[in-house]
Amino acid sequence: MAKSWADYKREAKERAKAAAKGMPDLADPYLKRTFAAFFEADTANDADGGDWSEITEMLGYGGVHLPSFAENTWPEFEGSNLQASGVINRGALGRAEALADAMQDGLRILAEKINRFKREEIEARITELEKSDLSDPAAKKRALEEIVELNRIEARLAKSVRLTIPVYEIKG
Repeated sequence: MAKSWADYKREAKERAKAAAKGMPDLADPYLKRTFAAFFEADTANDADGGDWSEITEMLGYGGVHLPSFAENTWPEFEGSNLQASGVINRGALGRAEALADAMQDGLRILAEKINRFKREEIEARITELEKSDLSDPAAKKRALEEIVELNRIEARLAKSVRLTIPVYEIKG
């Protein structure tokens, strides 16, 4: 099967992303403070803990525990395969950027799995309704109304949402 323009474009984006992975961040020479110092000051200025405490709490409910950026270290870097894949240990900032990348990929993958689960279940309910005994006019009417509702739900699940995320890496 021939590749579509979208396939070629997606592959080109993946190649560019892989090539940029080992490149230094162009902002690095201009950063005087460490990310750890910034992070500590930024979270200390939030009277009620701000966004970070909220996201930490919400992720905690899901069993995800975020690392501390209080020290300019990345202890998990040593002994990992990150260096072999071109990632540079830049302390807390590198750790935060790697976490942001992983969370974006994780969010996309988890959303796809949830979506696929719901769509498969909706399709199964539609099939069940279509195979059910529809000889009674009242039951047929209810089944058709339910199928219309299930089709509406399925159409909404077929859509995508776009999240706007600020640029946090300047490569190449």
